[in-house]
Amino acid sequence: MVKDAKTAEGFNKESYEYSIFKEQEARKKSRESSSGTVAANGGAQYLLKLEVEAADTELLSRLPKKPKILTGLDDDGNTTKFCLLSGTEKSELLKGLPKTRQPTFIRVSIAQKALSSTSLYPTLGFDTTMPQFRPANSSLPPPLARPGQDEYPVWYFFYGTLADADILSRIIGLGKKDGKTQVEYKRARIHRGKLSTWGGKYLALVDADEDSTVDGWAYQVKDQNQEDSLRVYETGKYEVVRCTMELLDGDRRFLQGLTFRLA
Repeated sequence: MVKDAKTAEGFNKESYEYSIFKEQEARKKSRESSSGTVAANGGAQYLLKLEVEAADTELLSRLPKKPKILTGLDDDGNTTKFCLLSGTEKSELLKGLPKTRQPTFIRVSIAQKALSSTSLYPTLGFDTTMPQFRPANSSLPPPLARPGQDEYPVWYFFYGTLADADILSRIIGLGKKDGKTQVEYKRARIHRGKLSTWGGKYLALVDADEDSTVDGWAYQVKDQNQEDSLRVYETGKYEVVRCTMELLDGDRRFLQGLTFRLA
């Protein structure tokens, strides 16, 4: 998961290992103890690899609440676990630790997901600040927008590399059965979007008018763990937005789902 994300940012294994070494050297010179540092890193997110259960339990007990745990596969196919921490949580965890016990953190760039429960924000192809897209004025509470922030399973529209079943199954940790991937796509189309590129080579979905369409694939993400892995893979260059998918197989029905838009 980290390898794919960092490759997209231009790293190879050697350069990324060196960047981690430089971060460790900087941490030795200046511990993140001041409130100003905590505030500056509040928006950053970090992965901490969990290795020894007893030691990890003691370490994480320093946090005010249980952190989010992610699972993945290493280069040898073994299951590994990480906890996802904010910059503030990282600083809290480091407080009081001796210099001889400094865990290694991997800074990650993760696609933002901030879905409003009472409005269309954010939705592909819609400027939700415009009056016609705001909830109607009424004495009744507005209907809940779908999908919700923590609604699972949830349909996602994929294009580009995530439309490759082997890549998707590796990212979400879905094993193979009888040598075949277990990813089940549905052919789909979305409106109000178009494909562009950034960095000269990476496909990116951006807003467009109602006549613009993009063909791709729909996949039902089963839980938050799978979604978090996808958000790390896409990096902070993208954001999760709502969209309406038209299935192109069978009865050509419509689904409300999510996709990744260039931030």
